[in-house]
Amino acid sequence: MSANGKVDIGRAAPRGGVTRRLRWLPNAVTAARLVGVPVVSAVAHRARSRTSPPAALLFGAVAATDYVDGALARRLDAKTRFGQIADPAVDRLLNLAGIVALLQVRRLHAAGPALLITRELLAVTGFIVAARRGVLLEVDLAGKGSSALTMIATGLALLTDDPVADVVFWIAVVAAIGTFVHYALHARRLLAEANGAEVEAHSTSSQA
Repeated sequence: MSANGKVDIGRAAPRGGVTRRLRWLPNAVTAARLVGVPVVSAVAHRARSRTSPPAALLFGAVAATDYVDGALARRLDAKTRFGQIADPAVDRLLNLAGIVALLQVRRLHAAGPALLITRELLAVTGFIVAARRGVLLEVDLAGKGSSALTMIATGLALLTDDPVADVVFWIAVVAAIGTFVHYALHARRLLAEANGAEVEAHSTSSQA
């Protein structure tokens, strides 16, 4: 609104146009994060000790873009189905890259990383299978918290061999297993509901 009390339409329109033109940006950030995933493993592969600060810093920088694309999507009102599927999938792939990096530098007992790798692979597979069945498994608060904890624990373990990092990592392992069980039960219920709806629709169409 201008000083004379009239609505200044001329200023509002370009702003909306700019917002619409930038709605591709959150998905582009997600794609860039995907590109950074194999780079983390490549940097860790060059490590000559049980830690890799360069890989830890790169891992943290790539992980931080998860907040960036989410904030942009909300700011630009650019939430898309691609983003809903790709964003959590890329997060899990990044976690996998960091966990594999821990195995590369032999930072921890292999059991911990192996459990997390198995969990992440099953989670990614579950999200894809559910999406192909028309069921979108959204990441809830517990899942986001567990994913963030795993990222922090992985980055910390890559950065330092302090015992505190080991404790945080094993807490992350327990949390990851717990949230996986939660997601598995939730996905089972949603898929059962989807199957029931399909059977009912098929039965209705047959009767018609």
